[in-house]
Amino acid sequence: MPDTLTISLMGSPRITLNGRPCAFSSAKAIALLAYLAVSGMRHERAELAALLWPESDNKRARGALRYTLSTIKKEIGAEFLLVDRRHIGLSDQADWGVDVHEMRRLLAPALARDSGAGLTAGQSQDVAEGIDLCRGEFLQGFTLRDAGNFNDWAAIQGDALQRDLAVGLRQLTIYHHEQAQWDTAVAYGHRWLQCDPLHEPAHCQLMQSYAAAAQWTAVHHQYQSLVDLLDEELGVPPQPETDALYQQLCQQRATIAPAAPGARQTQAQRSRHVLIQKMRRFWVEDRLEPLQADGRFLRLKLQFANEAINHPWADVLDIHNTPDAANVMDAFQAGDHALLILGAPGAGKTISLIELAHSLLQTAVQDETAPVPVILNLSSWAGTQDSIAQWAVKELVAQYQIPRRAGRDWLAHDHILLLLDGLDEMPLADQMACIRAINTFRQTQGLPDVAVCCRQEAYETAVALGGAQLQL
Repeated sequence: MPDTLTISLMGSPRITLNGRPCAFSSAKAIALLAYLAVSGMRHERAELAALLWPESDNKRARGALRYTLSTIKKEIGAEFLLVDRRHIGLSDQADWGVDVHEMRRLLAPALARDSGAGLTAGQSQDVAEGIDLCRGEFLQGFTLRDAGNFNDWAAIQGDALQRDLAVGLRQLTIYHHEQAQWDTAVAYGHRWLQCDPLHEPAHCQLMQSYAAAAQWTAVHHQYQSLVDLLDEELGVPPQPETDALYQQLCQQRATIAPAAPGARQTQAQRSRHVLIQKMRRFWVEDRLEPLQADGRFLRLKLQFANEAINHPWADVLDIHNTPDAANVMDAFQAGDHALLILGAPGAGKTISLIELAHSLLQTAVQDETAPVPVILNLSSWAGTQDSIAQWAVKELVAQYQIPRRAGRDWLAHDHILLLLDGLDEMPLADQMACIRAINTFRQTQGLPDVAVCCRQEAYETAVALGGAQLQL
């Protein structure tokens, strides 16, 4: 039976041979395979050498290319490569595939109909499968330090794929809206909006889907978050067409008979419900549940490492003998609702954070006084002069379409619980500054509940070099 090579480039690059992850000795090997797979063509050796080793002379660059080819052959075998004295490519006789090609094939019905008729039921299934292949941005987190032309090529490919993804999400949002499948339409609408948070047509479609589902608070939140975002980023108001649609939906709501007094909710209760639904949809239904349904999903064993944090009562409490937790919620409760999740790359830190969010969401549904968990990525804090509170309010607008005023109020009164990912996704100086900003946030806000997620090596480096340690 022939070997099968699978090249996954949407998200962090992942290459497997017969399901086994390949371990290449250099990033250039991954870059070369990615370039050959996406193009699907043979390329001259001189072109590839100049692309990947632009700072070397011709002789050294060609030598580096030969060495990289030898490492690839050693890892995956020679049958996948088509090599002669002048050209290099991937063999069309071998069994290999790349997710980029499959994604574009599945998205083709949406791309062909973007300016015309909508999708059929069968086409919508294909487009949905194509979107599911997208684990993240093209070559997410992967760059070559000394190959600017390769990085430029990757950026161009990523932009094109992002545009294709946005078209597919737009078509799916419209399809499910027309089928009166409001929840599904809203889910795809928010994914569409993530491609470009300032895209007014996506906001308008979401307002229409929310209105069709009689979720009037969500309509208002969607519009107000757009107003806040445009003002924050561009200093402009929404387009007249967007304002007109919002006014039309407000008039539509006024014509609908109000619910019986016993069924009414306050504005705050409706807003809380909207946020819970968004958290559940984004993180539990779209991220956690598909993984849990996979037979390979493993429950991680958690081990306490209290020396990683600066505990204010460490001198009087025996924090070093805390028993290991059965799950992340137990760990959160044992840590007095303040938790730092550390681990190696790919160890499941983010999934643990989502599992914690799931447990906290269940508590929030059962207890209206409990805070609603919100997952935010700290990478967008880097380079700002904002406090964590100021930054969080902006992220609530951009990521969850929560109006600025509501976000400030919820944060000030501990109605939301911050679950912070991505501390390691920023330069070291920003990591150290961010740790201090989180400490300041907790001290000035009255020690609110919080969880932070970071690669262990990155956190330990910040502690060792800058003395920046979370005070939980």
